[in-house]
Amino acid sequence: MNKKAVSFALSAVIMAACCAGCGEQEIKDNKDVFNQLVITSSEGNDNDSSQAGNGSVTTSEHGWEEKLISTPRVTTTTTTTAAQTTTTSATKAPATTSSAAKTKPTQTTKIVTKQTQPPKPSGGTSPNLAFYKQKLFVIGDSVASGYAAYGRIPAEHSSAKINVSIRNAAGQITNAKNAKASLILTSMGMNDWGISSSSFAQNYRSFLTQLRSACPNAVILVGAITPTAAVNKYPNVKLSVVKGHNEQLKSIAASMDERVIYFDAFSALSSDGAHLDNVYAGADGLHLQPGAYDVLLNCMANLLDSCSMKEKIS
Repeated sequence: MNKKAVSFALSAVIMAACCAGCGEQEIKDNKDVFNQLVITSSEGNDNDSSQAGNGSVTTSEHGWEEKLISTPRVTTTTTTTAAQTTTTSATKAPATTSSAAKTKPTQTTKIVTKQTQPPKPSGGTSPNLAFYKQKLFVIGDSVASGYAAYGRIPAEHSSAKINVSIRNAAGQITNAKNAKASLILTSMGMNDWGISSSSFAQNYRSFLTQLRSACPNAVILVGAITPTAAVNKYPNVKLSVVKGHNEQLKSIAASMDERVIYFDAFSALSSDGAHLDNVYAGADGLHLQPGAYDVLLNCMANLLDSCSMKEKIS
């Protein structure tokens, strides 16, 4: 191959690499805390600032080979010391040859791996998981919409959509009532960072009171706000605010009837008690990988089992 052809080939390779790098940087921020949506909501036409352009995700059958997430790879480092041979020859009359050979091959291999599959829930898999998934109706924001968007529950079992806060979620109560839901998960708060925990609690209590009136016999799971990853696109989201809001939710659920149960989704997805485990984190460090919903659903099922709620869900 002549020099001109080599130069052309190298230029093509460099250009392709640059284009690929640029594509990864094309993330546009909006003003809302949800400026990058990593899930495709079933309510895709709503105006949510969490969706930047066409921020949909292509997932595999098992949901873990995300295109927005770099799958951790195995890194292998190999050091090899080639065989060394020393030969000594001496010639006498009649001619004779004496050879001494020494070979010491040395090979060192270091393999570094990172977890790419979610750990199994410590409580095991509930035998009633399929039943609960069939009954579950989800109310909430863009994080909550992932249950249906990723096929974990039927699309008609969710009214969750992007750009929802506790201050504008009341319209979803009618959807739960019309669906005659007997098991309801409320999951929101991602758009309520800017209000105090006391105001958040007041709005949430009012919402749950209305929901209980509309669905008097339903079992209601009050979902905690999920954590954010240590490295994320939202430095204004403070851990203290998240935990303060969640403490309010826990207190509200405890003050209501026995069919209202606090679901600690925060702890289910945090390995250190403070941050979203990276294996569950979407590209922005706030939204969730599809597999995170499998973990949440199983933890949810175990909780319902421990409270003997299956027989109370018609």
